[in-house]
Amino acid sequence: MVDNGITFVHTGDVHIGSPFTGLPLHVASKRRQEIMSSFLHILDFVKEKKVNYLFIAGDLFENDYVTTNDLQQINEAFRQLVDTHICMIAGNHDPILGDKSFYNRVSWGENVHLFTKDKESIYFEDHETTVYGHSWYEKYVQHDAIKSIHKRNQQGHHILLAHGDAYTKSNYLPLDIRSLKDKNFDYVALGHIHRPAFITDEICYCGSPEALNFGEGHEHGFIAGEIMDHIIYKKFIPIAKRHYKKVEVRVQPNAFEADIINDIRQSINNHDLFRIILKGQADFRRLIDISYIQQQVSEEVFYSEIIDERDTLLDFDSIEKEHSHTIIGDFIQQMKAEGLDDPVNKRALEIGLELLLNEKGVDL
Repeated sequence: MVDNGITFVHTGDVHIGSPFTGLPLHVASKRRQEIMSSFLHILDFVKEKKVNYLFIAGDLFENDYVTTNDLQQINEAFRQLVDTHICMIAGNHDPILGDKSFYNRVSWGENVHLFTKDKESIYFEDHETTVYGHSWYEKYVQHDAIKSIHKRNQQGHHILLAHGDAYTKSNYLPLDIRSLKDKNFDYVALGHIHRPAFITDEICYCGSPEALNFGEGHEHGFIAGEIMDHIIYKKFIPIAKRHYKKVEVRVQPNAFEADIINDIRQSINNHDLFRIILKGQADFRRLIDISYIQQQVSEEVFYSEIIDERDTLLDFDSIEKEHSHTIIGDFIQQMKAEGLDDPVNKRALEIGLELLLNEKGVDL
């Protein structure tokens, strides 16, 4: 007879060892440390609450970048969870590729259960619970490999772990939500999508504990839940140490660097990672030193990058008239003949004018 229920934590897409390509080395190193710290925070939660099951839905680490030391640290933390069954599957970033897989380089504790081709379901007698899981063995899966997994019986609790795409027909194990519903699992713990989502009461993406890039500006954390009499109670718990934020700053045509820096300061803090997008119209005769602005702002925040998307204010007719019978005037006439309705031609004219006027020492 099933007891009063089970408690669980659902996480995944931790990406331990992520290289954070594109960030400065010291920032990337700090973010790797923070990913590990956030995952250990989840394990502390599991230990403190004496959670029955920890479900890890794939991509625990980056197989190409993780170190043995990273996994030894995780394994030691797993050993401390004496009240918890740890059930995990491999995803597309940490597939089980024979000797190349770091999963096979660690002697996991007795409470750790990695699902493989030979073990796609495990029955836990202490809670009359069966957990099912499908791991990855290659980097791309174009079919729904979960369709072949079904409940073994109708008794007790039944949980499924899967790592795939429930939104598009992608190369990353496309999932059929209708098929998942028809399987009638008590809970389906999904991984791969980094945004948390409760697709149904029973089918959920936990998202990733930490954001990995500027495309992930939403909340990040894990799911904690309880199943009693086949009714599930769950909540999302945010834990991310930092967020990636995109900020638009509107710049006036007559603004100086100091004005823009002050406007940026009003929209940022010193804790998160910022992509600052400059909007508005730029006076062609007033050059702004973006690198200087970047340098000043970067000294005040954890990380920032600046993208100049201002439209250039150009009065081609006035410049042509002012520089008639010169190479500048001739260049404008030639580009007009090419057609300024074409954005490529217009941009070529802007760049060419800037170079020519600077070369002639014209005060812009």
